[in-house]
Amino acid sequence: MDHNKVTEKQWLIEEPGRIADYSKVIPVLEIYPCVQSEGSRQGRPTIAVRVTGCTHRCWFGEGGWCDSWYTSIHPEKGKFTFNDIIKAYDENPHITEMMLTGGSPTMQPALVNELTHFANERGIFITIETEGSHFIKTDYPMGLI
Repeated sequence: MDHNKVTEKQWLIEEPGRIADYSKVIPVLEIYPCVQSEGSRQGRPTIAVRVTGCTHRCWFGEGGWCDSWYTSIHPEKGKFTFNDIIKAYDENPHITEMMLTGGSPTMQPALVNELTHFANERGIFITIETEGSHFIKTDYPMGLI
């Protein structure tokens, strides 16, 4: 087998999906207002959206396992709908930031893409926290990865 040959299919990046039913439960375990505590967006009011599921089982030695055990090591089922995300912003109109975290948000391409549409419509800046194992195509850009 020639490993230098790459087929056209291997380079194909799927078109991003969309969520059709906003009342259907999605792989989101938490939605809550908070203050961003890390990075260049530190100190800004934000809505945290935590997805479930992860490709990694991170062990940090004496630091222990991933801090989100329930989304990565033993992922729970989603509890919220896309309408719940919309409601969080409707109830907090002063918040124009979103922290999309997990688990691994990039395992949920249709959800992430739908969030970029919502953010574009509402003027929301999305920060996505990811372990970087997947590339996902979205219709609108993320604010910060």
